[in-house]
Amino acid sequence: MASGDAQNIPIDIHLGQLSDWIVTRRHCPKDWIVNLQKIREKLAVLYPAVLTALPNLSVETEGLPQLASELTYLHCKTLSQALADSTEHGGKNLLGQYQSSVMKDLAEVLKLYEKDSIYLAETAQVLYRNITYDVPFLKKQMQKLDQTAAELSKKRTDSLKSATDFRDQYQKECASLGIQGVDIREELLTGAKILPQLYDNIATKTAVLEKVCRYVEEFITAVHKGEWVKDQSGKSIFAFSHHLINHGNTPYPFQADVTVINSDVNESLMQAVPHTQPRSDDQVSSVGSLEVNLNDTIADHLNELNGSSIAGSIDFDIPNPEDGDGEVNWDLETDGLDIVVEDGGDSARKNILENPEHRSQVINELHELLAFLQRRLEEQSVDHMASDLLSVHLGESRHMGDKKSVNEMIGNVKEILALFDDHRLQSLCKLHDSTTFLDRLTKQLEQKLTFCDRMESRAGDFQLRRAEALSEREKIEPELAKLIAATRKIQRFLEQDISKRYQDRRVTILGGAQSLN
Repeated sequence: MASGDAQNIPIDIHLGQLSDWIVTRRHCPKDWIVNLQKIREKLAVLYPAVLTALPNLSVETEGLPQLASELTYLHCKTLSQALADSTEHGGKNLLGQYQSSVMKDLAEVLKLYEKDSIYLAETAQVLYRNITYDVPFLKKQMQKLDQTAAELSKKRTDSLKSATDFRDQYQKECASLGIQGVDIREELLTGAKILPQLYDNIATKTAVLEKVCRYVEEFITAVHKGEWVKDQSGKSIFAFSHHLINHGNTPYPFQADVTVINSDVNESLMQAVPHTQPRSDDQVSSVGSLEVNLNDTIADHLNELNGSSIAGSIDFDIPNPEDGDGEVNWDLETDGLDIVVEDGGDSARKNILENPEHRSQVINELHELLAFLQRRLEEQSVDHMASDLLSVHLGESRHMGDKKSVNEMIGNVKEILALFDDHRLQSLCKLHDSTTFLDRLTKQLEQKLTFCDRMESRAGDFQLRRAEALSEREKIEPELAKLIAATRKIQRFLEQDISKRYQDRRVTILGGAQSLN
């Protein structure tokens, strides 16, 4: 092969085999690492003096390391050029030698690097470390920060969504209760005062049920021939509904002169219910003067049961009844004793809808009416034997009713039931009937607000952590770009240096800086 053709053959060296290739080609001795260690020991002493001699030198701008142990041959070349360009340390004597001691020491270190091509093995090692470890580490760190920022952004969005959802639920709950949600407890107490108005509204609208009750009762009377118009307790069927229709929201059973207990009076009675009426001092003294002799009481009973002969055989220190008129005086003095007869509760003095038991009875009767009407509608809609027998039994009686009227009555019953099923009414009823419901409802609503605040606080924390991750990534990005640029410069230096050793043949380091992007 001609020498010209051999010069055109490129030299391809894989990055992983570069250090071994340099040693096997005898460009560098096998123990080069020992010599490199001696050079770095001198650099550890020299580097602070060099930086002191170059006060205007920017370490970050020139890509110099902070530690002397990280200095390489290329760094020393940069420092040597900076000292040579300075007027204070760049001067030479007549023999062409530098006059500055720092420059002389640095030039000596460069000679040690160039002896046996120690710099070539070191630079190959630095290239391998940058491409294999340092650059991938920074890239992986940036990817991790990007992933962390994306996860924190998603968590922030989810937290804000949860806070918004719970705040909407809170607003809807407050709207259903008829409050604004500024001061929950006070607004609930204020809203509970309109409960009688809601009851009166229901009582007014139940007027449409008169036709429904009459229809059902007439139907039952026609079917049972008047033998079943009352339930087993003897009360008329739908007694509570009739009371609500005829007398409105008044105590059940209806009494014209009854004193109705409102919510405030009921609350005061719950706080203190006296069993006896208070007495004056004179009355208390008269009670103390009344003495009951237990022996007298026992003797009276024995005389009535066994006669006077038995009474004489047992001495109870009882006077002989023959000495008197023989009659027992039952007119005991009761001055000072005020006896109060309890009526067993105040349910009879509460309006029918304010009494939980009576209110439940009204709702049960409405469901009975609805079930009956729906059954009647089904019987009228389907042809079967029971419907035919019922038609024959009732004939053309008006008690049959048509589908349109039955549907209308069903709608009326459902409308009244919907008033009872209203969330606001049910909550106000619980407020009125339960002494602990107010605290539980207030706590439940406040917990929603607390959860909203907690989610918003977490969203703010996620946003702060995301900003920190992005800020750290922004710091790494220019560092990575600078490292890639330095790595490409190192690879070009190695390729050019090896090329000079082989008559300027083209040298390519495979798997090197060209794989970086």
